[in-house]
Amino acid sequence: MSKLWRSEKISKLLLKEICYILNNDLKDSRFKKITLTYAKITNDLQHASIYFQINNKNELDEINKLLKKAGGVIRFYLSRRIHLKELPDFKFIYDDSLEKSQRIEDLLKEINSERNEN
Repeated sequence: MSKLWRSEKISKLLLKEICYILNNDLKDSRFKKITLTYAKITNDLQHASIYFQINNKNELDEINKLLKKAGGVIRFYLSRRIHLKELPDFKFIYDDSLEKSQRIEDLLKEINSERNEN
């Protein structure tokens, strides 16, 4: 149970600190278009997935490349802000949960309207 608690705590800390780094330490204004949604870390604390969203999905490829390119710099700033024995490797993943929930909502409305017609 304590490992799970620790991984949750570190996930929240990673999310908070990476958000700070993107908004304050990195100069490129494109980082301001990114909203971090949540972080998930493995129980062994070696790997983390940082989920993000952007307003304009047309810029997704550009933002993915930007995040991948800036990974080392983000890791450098992160190592200065978080004091862990070993900093987990992390990757950025586009969070499409908002789009999925919108699709489900649209399907439910469609089913409802079909029921009302019959």
